[in-house]
Parts: sequence; C-alpha cells; structure tokens
Amino acid sequence: MRSRDIIIIALIAIILVLGWFFFNEMKKNELKEKMIRRLTDENDELKKGYLDLLQKHLLLSENTPKDIIADIERLKDQVVNLSKDVHIELGSVIDNVRNNNGAKAVRELGKIIENVLKEKAIKDESFKKTPSLFNLLEYAKNCHWIKPNIHAYGELIREIRNKESHDLNVQIEPHKIGLAIFMPAST
Repeated sequence: MRSRDIIIIALIAIILVLGWFFFNEMKKNELKEKMIRRLTDENDELKKGYLDLLQKHLLLSENTPKDIIADIERLKDQVVNLSKDVHIELGSVIDNVRNNNGAKAVRELGKIIENVLKEKAIKDESFKKTPSLFNLLEYAKNCHWIKPNIHAYGELIREIRNKESHDLNVQIEPHKIGLAIFMPAST
C-alpha cells in the first residue's frame, strides 16, 4: 500500500469516527432535552400534589380558616416556582403529612427555609451572624426579604421544629401545624 492510500483510509476512518461522535452527541442532547421536559412536567405535578395533600390535611384539621383553603386553590393554579432541591425535600414533607406526622413535616420545612435563607444570606456581605434559623429569619425580616407576617409564620415553624427536635412525644395543635405547613407554600 502506498502512503497516499494509507492517508485516505486514515481520513475516512477519522471522518467516520467524527461522524459517529457527532451523531452520538446529538442523540444524547435529544435524550437530555426529553428528560428535562419530563422532569419539568413531573416537577409541576409534584407541586400540585403537595398543595392537594396540604389542602386535604387542612380540611381534616379543626380550626382551619376558610381563607387558607382558598389560598391553596389559588396557589394550585399558579404552581409556585421552586428549585429542584426544594422539591426533593418537599417529598419528605409530603410523606410526613401523608403519615400524619405534622410536626416532623414542619421540621423538614424548617430545614428548607433555613437553607434557602442561608444561601441568600451568605451572598450578602453584611450578614455576620451564625446562620441559624432564628438569625436568618431576623435578618430576612430586617432586610425586607420577608414581611412581618411571614416572619411570624417562620417563627412558628422554628418553634415547632425546636420542640420536635428536642422534646419527646410532641403534641401540637393541628391548626398550628397547618399554618406552619401552609406558610412555605404561600411564599
């Protein structure tokens, strides 16, 4: 074989390998896009499922104001925009609500709120305190990230979370659990 034939064969081989690589990448991208669309749809369904479950919990609880149920209906129509990490954690909240472990569901919500606020506070150079839920809620209120009434709900979550984490056989009124669970869904 002459060197020219070897070069032609090598070029053909390189073109075939590049073509195969390009085709493979196109297929991977197609699959990724399809997966992203599917996950986005599932994400929206998870949000609606969370709100449906919350609404059922509140309907079964005594002393739940009718305004809260109406707000949940409104939120189901808007399907709040939450991050993937929050949705993963909400799965645990949903499981706890489903199993009538309201206090544990609130503890999980406290973790979500703490992490979301911590992420935001760390980016703010003026935040100098330990990133505990108490400090983060105070800082968020002072920076006007949250309104005073939302701060009050956050304090309720913090109070329930602390009881759930430090006390045995926690018994909290169902309407307080409902309010604490409702707060993250409405903000």
